[in-house]
Amino acid sequence: LDHAVVVQFMRVVSIYPNGVSVRLSTREAGVVVGQHRGLPGRPVVRLLEREGDDSIGSREIDLAKENTVFIEQVMG
Repeated sequence: LDHAVVVQFMRVVSIYPNGVSVRLSTREAGVVVGQHRGLPGRPVVRLLEREGDDSIGSREIDLAKENTVFIEQVMG
């Protein structure tokens, strides 16, 4: 395939679309909630965390900034 066409295609189509569940290299599970135009393989992922006996909190990890964390699996 033409390299320029592939690059343009990847700018338009998300590898990990918003709403897809993923497992990270840290063994944490989360949901993709944001994209970076120039970095389709490095989305923003929201992780759910247990904060106490009955409460659940969340935090977001931006994989474009956390360059040692990777998506290992897309969960069905």
